[in-house]
Amino acid sequence: MDTNRFKVRNYKLKGEIKNKKKQKLKFDPSVIINDNERAVTTIGINNINIVVTDGGKSRIGNVTADKKNNITLLAKQHGEAQIGNVTANADNTIKQTVKESGHSTIKHVTAGKGNDITATAEKHGNAEMGEVTAGEKNTLKQTAKESGHSTIKHVRAGKENDIKTTAEKHGNAEMGEVTAGEKNRLKQTAKESSHSIIKEVIAGKDNDIKTTAEKHGNAEIGEVTAGEKNRLKQTAKESSHSIIKEVIAGKDNDIKTTAEKHGNAEIGEVTAGEKNTLKQTAKESSYSIIKDVIAGKENDIKTTAEQYGITKIDDVSAEKKNTIKQTAKESSHSIIKDCSGLIKL
Repeated sequence: MDTNRFKVRNYKLKGEIKNKKKQKLKFDPSVIINDNERAVTTIGINNINIVVTDGGKSRIGNVTADKKNNITLLAKQHGEAQIGNVTANADNTIKQTVKESGHSTIKHVTAGKGNDITATAEKHGNAEMGEVTAGEKNTLKQTAKESGHSTIKHVRAGKENDIKTTAEKHGNAEMGEVTAGEKNRLKQTAKESSHSIIKEVIAGKDNDIKTTAEKHGNAEIGEVTAGEKNRLKQTAKESSHSIIKEVIAGKDNDIKTTAEKHGNAEIGEVTAGEKNTLKQTAKESSYSIIKDVIAGKENDIKTTAEQYGITKIDDVSAEKKNTIKQTAKESSHSIIKDCSGLIKL
C-alpha cells in the first residue's frame, strides 16, 4: 500500500497504522504523515497518537478536521516530533511531550473555536509552540524541567488566552507575542535555578498575570498592554529575581509585588490612563524597586520594608494625586524620590 496516499479517518498511530481491512503498516522509528502532501481531511474527528523513540523522527502536516483534531505526541531518547498546519473548524486538543533530549515542534495550529494544548519538555527536552490561533479561546499549559526548554510564541485568540507556564530544575520557559481580543490569563512559575520570560502580551480589555520566582529562579514580564486593566501579582523569594516592565493600561494597573528571603523584585515603566494601584513588600534582606510610574489621574502606592529589606520608589507622576504609604521596620530601608503631582503621605 502507498502510505503517501493513505487517507486517515479516526485512526491511532503508534509505530503502525491499522486500516479498515485490519492490515498493518509497520514503520521504523521514523513516521511521516502527509508531509508536504495533500491534506488529510475528515468529515468528523482526527485521532492521532504518535510515539517517537531511539532517535526517530515524526512529522504530521496538513491535517484538517471539519470538527476536531485530537493529537498526542511523545518524543524521547533523542526523538524528534513535528506537528504543522493543523486546522479544525471546531477544536484542537494537542498533548506534546519531549524528554531525554527529544525535540518537539507545534506550529500553524488553527481552531475555529478553541485550542487546548499541553507541552512538556523534560530531561534536556526542547518543546516549541508557535503560531497558535483560536477563534475564541486558547488554553495552553507549558512545562520545562530538568534542563528542558519550552517556547510559546505568536498566540492569538479572538476572545481569551488562558496560559500556564512552569520552569523548574534549571528549566527555561519563554512566552511571547500573546494577543487576546478580550482577556489574557497568564500564570508563570520559575524555580530551582530556572528562567521564565513573558513579553509582548496584549489584551483588548484585561490582562491577569501572576508570576512567581523561587529557589534562585528568574521571572520576567515585559511589554504588557491592556485596553482597560492590568492585574499583576509578582513574587520573588529564596534568592530569586523578578522583573515587570513596560506595563500599559488604558484605564488601570493593579500591581502587587513581594520580595522575600533575599529576593529581588523590580517594577518599571508602568503607565495607566487613569489609576495605578501598587503594593510593594520587601522583607528578609530582600530588595524591591518601583520606578517610572505614570498615571493620567492618580497613583495609590503602598510600600513596606521589614527584616533588613529595602524598598525604593522613584520617578512617580500623576496628573491629579499621588497617595503614598511607606513603612520601614526591623532595620529596613525605604526611599521615595522624584514624585510629581499632589502628594499625600
